[in-house]
Amino acid sequence: MYRTHTAGALNLSHVDQQVTLAGWVDRSRDIGQLCFLTLRDRYGVTQCVYETSDSEDSTLSLLKTLTNETCIKVTGKVRARTEKDINPEMATGTIELVISEVEILNKANVLPFQVRDDISVSDDLRLKHRYLDLRRSKMQRNMLTRHRTIQAARDALCDMGFLELETPLLVRSTPEGARDFIVPSRTNPGNFYALPQSPQLYKQMLMISGMDRYFQFAPAFRDEDLRADRVPVHTQIDMEMTFVEEKDVFLAVETMVRKIFQDVKEVSLPESFLIMPYHEAMERFGNDKPDMRFGMELKTVTSLVNDLDFKVFSEAECVRCIVVEDGSKVSRKDIDSTLLDKAKIYGAKGLAWSRIKNQEFSGGVAKFLNQKTKELMEALELKEGNLILFVADSYQVCCAGLSAVRLALGSQLELIDQSQYAFLWVNDFPLFEKGDDDTWIAMHHLFTHPKAEDMQYLDSDPGKVRGQLYDLVLNGVELLSGSIRIHRADLQKQILDIVGMPKEEAENKFGFLMDSFQYGAPPHGGSAIGLDRLVAILCGEDSIREVMTYPCNNQGIFPLDGSPAPADQHQLDELGLIVKAPAKDI
Repeated sequence: MYRTHTAGALNLSHVDQQVTLAGWVDRSRDIGQLCFLTLRDRYGVTQCVYETSDSEDSTLSLLKTLTNETCIKVTGKVRARTEKDINPEMATGTIELVISEVEILNKANVLPFQVRDDISVSDDLRLKHRYLDLRRSKMQRNMLTRHRTIQAARDALCDMGFLELETPLLVRSTPEGARDFIVPSRTNPGNFYALPQSPQLYKQMLMISGMDRYFQFAPAFRDEDLRADRVPVHTQIDMEMTFVEEKDVFLAVETMVRKIFQDVKEVSLPESFLIMPYHEAMERFGNDKPDMRFGMELKTVTSLVNDLDFKVFSEAECVRCIVVEDGSKVSRKDIDSTLLDKAKIYGAKGLAWSRIKNQEFSGGVAKFLNQKTKELMEALELKEGNLILFVADSYQVCCAGLSAVRLALGSQLELIDQSQYAFLWVNDFPLFEKGDDDTWIAMHHLFTHPKAEDMQYLDSDPGKVRGQLYDLVLNGVELLSGSIRIHRADLQKQILDIVGMPKEEAENKFGFLMDSFQYGAPPHGGSAIGLDRLVAILCGEDSIREVMTYPCNNQGIFPLDGSPAPADQHQLDELGLIVKAPAKDI
């Protein structure tokens, strides 16, 4: 028996009991014939002590050789610590284990880094030795949070009658939004599978099959550029329901999310979340995933300033602004560097500004604004000390630029309550948007049902058509996307025609889906939550890599095993593949 208890389990009720623990040496120190070590496992830490009067004692000699992270087993008797030695920061801080036997199960070599939460080493080194990185208490807490999140989600969905089912991991390539990972077929030379970007088509067919309510913790594979919240493979809590409207999906998701936050964070969320149409979100906050934990909403002043003697405003398609209540906290340097840089990322050419001093505009573009002091003061409800920041450009650039400035100010001015979880449904998205070549493309995906009242515009003006689309936003992060789906072949064909997909291509990519619609497909809808993003928020992490067991680095490389790696010639020959570009060292 390797252990009778875990390293986090012992307390005063175990005093005088003989126990055996197994784990890793967290710390050790010896003082002559007295040796202390802290043994650690996933459940906690226990202080162990060995005392002897024999300087030649073999157990003492063995303990003195122990290095950090050596795997050991210790047996001994539990005793209470003296009052002055009690450690209230340890769950086991009232006791210690008096060692009678110790066995080295596996000695640790010199460590590439110390297994401590406060280490400062490169990400690649951490990922190369991820098995050590995951021993850190912070990472263990993150993985526990991930587990508890999955468990809470599963419990909530099962309680609502959902079935946990699996969809294929080798599918037909139907690229949507990102590149597919392609898998060659050895048994069908010249043909390829793809790894699924989402289970979308297959979960829809599960609804057609009568499964009624489905969910899975689905891996999603996307061959795309990387960033903090985007990696080649992520996991989503995927769900679908039949005979539902938007409000029914909202209720199911909210029920699950409330269960997760109660079980994982002991936080009680409201019975229902706020709902905001897409166009309102853009008008008020400049983006479709606003952080609702603070105000500072955007205002449009185009009609008030387009006749000013200031070409930047008078010749702009749109002029929008935000008002900082206490402008004294934002310096000219902040405006000209940090905030301007944020706005420029999204295409803004400049960031005009002015302040309110003695009930009129002062500084920046004040001489132009004072031509309409009264009108602007009333329209923007300006007060003494306010700072006003303007972007003049297209509506899209104004929204994006000022939205970035707003978020930067929210952080700089400490306006964001970090303890708050602000959920928001954003719905009524446009179904289509114009692509680079001025053709229509789906704003989210091709399988979304238009809103009933907008069906009349499908042929005449697709830009007016709103979809039964919805996103769930948490603290400015898009957590979930979903929609009510198309369930009729004729409507699906019409959508594919609008985006200009040739009939042959449509049949090749989606013929099997449209065929299934002709056999009594019911109305259905669903959503998918980014599990990694959700867990990162629950853990207070900025990057989803901190809540994944084996993530890649920023170049899509897995330092742990060195993948991707060249295939040997025998494998290539079996697959009938010729590699044109020589493999690069990574």
